[in-house]
Amino acid sequence: MQTDSSLHAAPIDATIQLKRGMYLLTISAGTLLTWIVTFTLLDNPRQFAFSAGASALSTAMIIALAMTPRAVPFVERAFVALLSLFLLTGLFVRFATTGPTAGGALSFVLFSPAVYFFAFLMLGLQRGLYVSLAFYVTASAAILNHFGLHPVGLSVEAAGGYAVYVRFYLSGLMFIAFFYAIAHHLKRSTDAKNEAEAVAQYAYTDTLTGVPN
Repeated sequence: MQTDSSLHAAPIDATIQLKRGMYLLTISAGTLLTWIVTFTLLDNPRQFAFSAGASALSTAMIIALAMTPRAVPFVERAFVALLSLFLLTGLFVRFATTGPTAGGALSFVLFSPAVYFFAFLMLGLQRGLYVSLAFYVTASAAILNHFGLHPVGLSVEAAGGYAVYVRFYLSGLMFIAFFYAIAHHLKRSTDAKNEAEAVAQYAYTDTLTGVPN
């Protein structure tokens, strides 16, 4: 029976270590950018409060990753959820306060692919697809609910925002399909490699004793 000390001493998988380093780099860069935007560009109190809260949670993830690589699975799920919530809440707040503008719409459309990318990267093929579709459907429903099927009488700013949001419908599906195809290919390659290694091990090693044949 393993003791607590032996469990804590168990080696960390090389893939986890690689992910840890990559996440520390990317999340740190994104968090730094978010802090800068929060204190320099956001005048609306609601947007400021939410952006500051999201930045604080991202900072907590960075600290957890820096302390132990065992935080990687938790950080993966938390980061994708936080990123999705951050973009969707920003969309809802923008519709409720300043209204749809071309600049706000462009920032949402440009950052949305990050949700799909990190969902497939951090959650895998199946969960990544579910999360990506959930984000896409929620955002599309919010945009459709705000503008309607055939918006009329829009101001110049609102019309510019609507024109950008329309691109989200098509680009979202294209990005999901693109990242899904890449994730599916990588999964098939990894499964084939693992299967070949397992067959080679069975061929040259006694399965009962572990002694080479």
